[in-house]
Amino acid sequence: NFNRPGFQDLLDDIDMGYISTIMVKDLSRLGRDYVSVGHYTDSFFPDHNIRFIAINDLVDSAEGENEIALGNVIGSNIFNSLFVLGISSVINPLTTGNQIIVDVVVMLVATVLTFVFALSGKLNRKHGVVLLSCYGAYLLYLVLRTVLGA
Repeated sequence: NFNRPGFQDLLDDIDMGYISTIMVKDLSRLGRDYVSVGHYTDSFFPDHNIRFIAINDLVDSAEGENEIALGNVIGSNIFNSLFVLGISSVINPLTTGNQIIVDVVVMLVATVLTFVFALSGKLNRKHGVVLLSCYGAYLLYLVLRTVLGA
């Protein structure tokens, strides 16, 4: 939650020019909402000449580290796909229906798109629009699937 009083005080101190560096244990200490974390690390802090360091995530904006969001997204997907599903199915085998086929195909397409886009060395706005469009189409599919009861 970025509305917490301490964080608002931090933003006020940044605006006053009192702060030049922010250091946290890891990115989750800044916040748990990856979109907002990305806003601060990729836009707000650089715009205000703030050096941002996340020790455990090996992030230091002074070294040009701006792969925060991509690394976290890929890492959490790997964790969720391999560890969470693995542990869950060891404890209690999971049943799947036909609906999961579309979900897995979407996940594979997203992975391939992200891999292809990352080969260029940078995810740009065009890549972002493609990924967001795919997500929008997937959300529409989920809504229709739910409404139509398929």
